[in-house]
Amino acid sequence: FNQPVSTEDADLTEAFSLDAWNYRWSSDYGSPQLDVRTGEPGITTLPVTGGTRSADHRTIRLDVPGMSPAMQMHLDWRLEFEGLGEHDSFVHFTVHRLGPGSTIPPES
Repeated sequence: FNQPVSTEDADLTEAFSLDAWNYRWSSDYGSPQLDVRTGEPGITTLPVTGGTRSADHRTIRLDVPGMSPAMQMHLDWRLEFEGLGEHDSFVHFTVHRLGPGSTIPPES
């Protein structure tokens, strides 16, 4: 972030919400949102179980058990910033693969 985050680490779990979904590749225009685990229509809500601020409080590392690659992720956040008060926004992104040391839960 551009400004230091003043939200305490213990409160970061409640400050974030993460949803994920995939699309179906086809020659048709558009696709329904598909659950990343089952492939059925729907959205997967991923739990944010913790977070840690960097030393300068401008970066936050989130703990998301069960995170897996997804075509689309939507991360909502509401945070306190030093000198600015509370602000909220969201980020859309794609996860192509997880980094070393990450684990993907076994398929059920």
